[in-house]
Amino acid sequence: MIYENYTLILKIPVFIDNDGVIYTDALWEIDLSEHLKYIKKLRLCCPVLPFDREKSGLKRVAMLSRTQLSPLKADLGWLSVVRNILPNFWRVWQAARGAVIVHSGGAGWAFPPSYYLLLLRPFMAFKWIMVIESSFWMKPATGPVTLRQQISHVINGFLLRRCVRNADLRIFTQDWYRQFFLGSDRSATLIAPAVWVNEGDVLPRVRHIELLGKKTGPLRLLFPARLVADKGVETVLAAVPLLEQNLVGKEPIELDIIGDGPLADLCRRFVAAHRGNVHLRCLESVPYGEFFFRLLREYDAIIIANRQAEQPRIVFDAFSQGVTSIATRTSGIAEIVTDGETGMLYPIDDPEALADIIADLSTDRTTLATMSTNALAFVSGWTHQNMHKTREAFLVKHLMLSMRDPAPD
Repeated sequence: MIYENYTLILKIPVFIDNDGVIYTDALWEIDLSEHLKYIKKLRLCCPVLPFDREKSGLKRVAMLSRTQLSPLKADLGWLSVVRNILPNFWRVWQAARGAVIVHSGGAGWAFPPSYYLLLLRPFMAFKWIMVIESSFWMKPATGPVTLRQQISHVINGFLLRRCVRNADLRIFTQDWYRQFFLGSDRSATLIAPAVWVNEGDVLPRVRHIELLGKKTGPLRLLFPARLVADKGVETVLAAVPLLEQNLVGKEPIELDIIGDGPLADLCRRFVAAHRGNVHLRCLESVPYGEFFFRLLREYDAIIIANRQAEQPRIVFDAFSQGVTSIATRTSGIAEIVTDGETGMLYPIDDPEALADIIADLSTDRTTLATMSTNALAFVSGWTHQNMHKTREAFLVKHLMLSMRDPAPD
């Protein structure tokens, strides 16, 4: 347990109804509730908005009260970004002023709140924890780069590097982030992949063996992703006609696409127009948790086509259900997927390589079964709760925090 005043600053909003009940995004609620279990005096500095019953995907945060909130103004467009700069700077200053520990990250449109803390750092004595778990601001690893992407890469890379190097503790979800920001420096640093799987969600080995025996017939693949360019949607679609050529004289395969985003209509049009040995479907999204894990178990493998360095949590989700991955060889994915053992890796933006791997696996259930079994064995112990226990132990050790409440209630 951590008893010092602890302020978490971020751009993910919470919503309050007329009775003072707090709601937030369902996935963030899972993470936030774990924070609240071991941080006794947690304050949240974030956008606070009126609760909208029409908004889907919200969940009540039972352990959080409105007295623990320091509201930021929400950035809803570039005009509001400019208008909110000074008010939000003032609110971050107020939130940090009374904190012993301040925790921020490298995400948050239009720019991370950590940039405010970078300005305040020389004048305030808080212990600063920086968390880097995404790289949305980086230019694409392959393909053309727009001027906007180039500017974002340079400016955000420079400022986040300054933030990370000025922080007292640094938490990264992959070692490549540490190398990018710190080079060879490993001091006061924790590498902790982002995992959202609960212990009870991990498929028992006996059940896995039972399901493997039932997986016969056509190869079944799932492409679960936010349907945006950075998730490699166009690479997956481009692989389909190439795969058709590889499947001549072979059994058909099934490929389902699930997710929401601006490229959803493109996927639906492609699926509607396609005819061939690759049987395509677009599925309705299902909530994360039991229903999603049940869906994963119906497939032989998932496809990941990420074009950025992120380490998608879907890898651990699939592994926890004994499902292997066919994934791009990004830095984040390559740290947890071993090519040929727990999954198959292919180059970014390479539909030909993706099609070749799928065609080979379509007639090789032995390799699929071996990789799936290895994936399930690998994920043992990698749970959301254990991730937070590791972080808590790291914070207590390096910041020499109180293990007992100096003033018990």
